Amino acid sequence: MQDETKALGEALGIHDNGALEQALSRVVQKAIAETPAIFRPERAAKYCDMSVRQLYTVAERDPYFPPKIVFSPRCVGWRREALDAWLKRKESGEGVSA
Repeated sequence: MQDETKALGEALGIHDNGALEQALSRVVQKAIAETPAIFRPERAAKYCDMSVRQLYTVAERDPYFPPKIVFSPRCVGWRREALDAWLKRKESGEGVSA
């Protein structure tokens, strides 16, 4: 990781590690701030690397999948944090439906 960070610093013309860390921290903070907390179906599906149809199928069949938030009859979404927790469970092998 240090080699990649050093190469990135050189590419950006930043040779001070402290300045590079601050610059990267600002970029990450901005990216987090710009990412919505609620994902509509299209974005949730893309976030989970599946189609919208697969998203709805998983939501119906997987008891560990986070519940959708219903804003109106034609407007639903999922919390990013809930999707992250579900994905981490999948990565660790927990909550795998048989």
